[in-house]
Amino acid sequence: RREIKILRLFMHPHIIRLYEVIETQSDIFVVMEYVKSGELFDYIVEKGRLQEDEGRAFFQQ
Repeated sequence: RREIKILRLFMHPHIIRLYEVIETQSDIFVVMEYVKSGELFDYIVEKGRLQEDEGRAFFQQ
């Protein structure tokens, strides 16, 4: 719920857009923008440790 509140505040080209939140008695469904490139975590798992300049490029976004 905290992450949802934070995402609702941001509209930036480098932050995934939150479209909708649907809450039932037992579940919360979050509808977010599709990102073709995948997650940073998966990239790091596949490639291993990032070089400093590559990591800086990600975090400057």
